[in-house]
Amino acid sequence: MRSLLSADQVEIVQSGNAVTFNFADGISREILVDGKEDDEILDNGALRTVESRWKKGKLVVQTKVEMDDRKSRLTETWTLSPEAGSLSVTLKNSAGPMAGVEILRVYNRQG
Repeated sequence: MRSLLSADQVEIVQSGNAVTFNFADGISREILVDGKEDDEILDNGALRTVESRWKKGKLVVQTKVEMDDRKSRLTETWTLSPEAGSLSVTLKNSAGPMAGVEILRVYNRQG
């Protein structure tokens, strides 16, 4: 997430139903876009559940994190605009301490 907010460049590679984001800061993130929930226990003991799917030509990634009685929910929506030569991602928090916060990041095509 930190790379998404701070990196000024991103390369995206799709292979089958896997989408890999290679950020300019050297961080890579692979997302399996299959509509299934993927659970992971984080180092701090929190349960993270990620579900990714294509919806009306947009990549939608929903992440839920639960630890003790605290819950957070983040929805990323990736939208390609070929006409404008840009890729935008909207991050929206719908639960937890940052509920209601929405961030828009736009990447412009190079070259």
